[in-house]
Amino acid sequence: MADDRTPEWLGYAPATIRAHKYAVRYHPKLGRRVACVIPDRERDAEVTLFSRVPHPEIESRIPDGGPFFVNEWKQVLKPVLGEEGFREVLYLGEFPDLRFRFSFRGRVFDNASSDGLRPGDEWKHQEVGMRYKYDLSVGTISRETISWEDFAAVYETQTLDHPAASLLSAFARARPGRRAGRFYVNEHGLAFLPRTEGAQMPVFVGRVDVESDPWFEKHEPDAPRG
Repeated sequence: MADDRTPEWLGYAPATIRAHKYAVRYHPKLGRRVACVIPDRERDAEVTLFSRVPHPEIESRIPDGGPFFVNEWKQVLKPVLGEEGFREVLYLGEFPDLRFRFSFRGRVFDNASSDGLRPGDEWKHQEVGMRYKYDLSVGTISRETISWEDFAAVYETQTLDHPAASLLSAFARARPGRRAGRFYVNEHGLAFLPRTEGAQMPVFVGRVDVESDPWFEKHEPDAPRG
């Protein structure tokens, strides 16, 4: 459970933590590092990548193998088991300069860059982000939240009724013919559509400017202490 140094996060966090997340893992030569999983399509396998540089402000706060998320405001969220086995999310802080870089077979993965990408282009960086849904038939974006009441998990849908027209147009161009589905926004505000059964590669959508575009309200928690 949350302690005096690590406050509980009461803002939005994905209802499930199975995928599209970072983790802290142990590397035999580098030690504990931020890591992520990418697909290796040549071998039809998955590969764990380790950050090129250490991030002690995060790695020191998360146990080996522990997952974490970074939202579009660069707020770092750590899901844990709470009292009686219930999941809760802790807030580790906001890190405006946070940027993870990975490399594999001579290629650098840097999900802060969208240079040259247009809606529908393959998204070749780490597939990590906060989960949302879009629906072009009604022109909305939504997200599913979870809260705990006694021994019940309560799921609630929050809807953004008037997102930027440019973003809705980008969804239509990114995967033509698809009117609704999941998408992810990473810590740099870049949105992508994930791999699905009918589409084997993730595709870039566009950028969400959380400062000027219509978007969900930023949650302002108490700052961690210590």
